[in-house]
Amino acid sequence: MPDGKLLGTDMDTPNYQKFKSMASPDIMIISRKLVDEHPDQARKLAVAVFRGVDFTLAKPQEAAKTVAHYFHQSPETGAGGHEVVPILRLDGLAGAYQAARRTDAVAGAVAVRQQKIPTLPDVSKWENTSFMTPQ
Repeated sequence: MPDGKLLGTDMDTPNYQKFKSMASPDIMIISRKLVDEHPDQARKLAVAVFRGVDFTLAKPQEAAKTVAHYFHQSPETGAGGHEVVPILRLDGLAGAYQAARRTDAVAGAVAVRQQKIPTLPDVSKWENTSFMTPQ
């Protein structure tokens, strides 16, 4: 925001320092039905998103111009955000999965301890990243 002052980011937290994963990273959810029945299409969808990431990193000004109207901001305001936070790329997925699992376990334990949730769920039952394995 104009005249705003950045006080901190997820990268300043102890969890990020320990696991190199943000407490609330951007995620993409793809229908389990699509993943189970058409893993090739699910992969193409995810890869297309990562191609967008690569484009944004390679041409941040052009990317900012393309999406500025969605955020009701000028392109100049939106450009450069990728320099503040780490951006996940396709070739970093395996490490990101591992870091996110460790971060989730810590966050879940805190939620149980603070009685926000009764027990720690087995989130591995929700996750299927097999479609992202190169064919």
